[in-house]
Amino acid sequence: MVDLTRRLLIVAAGGLLAPAVVIAQDEAQHVKETDANAVEVGYRENSADVDETKFPTHSSDQKCAGCALFQYRTGDVWAGCILFAPKQVAATGWCNQWFKRPS
Repeated sequence: MVDLTRRLLIVAAGGLLAPAVVIAQDEAQHVKETDANAVEVGYRENSADVDETKFPTHSSDQKCAGCALFQYRTGDVWAGCILFAPKQVAATGWCNQWFKRPS
């Protein structure tokens, strides 16, 4: 009886930890603004945070979701970018390699 209870406790604890592991893995796959290649192209997770004196070509309507390099399905909050593979960028992000997605 004690052995069965112990096993159930271990299984239950594992079930509680699994979502935390998935969240940590997802965050590890996201580009950070401090990553070397992100700094090089001026990547910001939120387009509104771009320093427009440093990047005068930036416009508030330019976001990764509207960029030709953003590899997504409609509604994705994070998705791949050709520049940052295999990591993902935020749909609301921006970098100085932004190219308007063809209509």
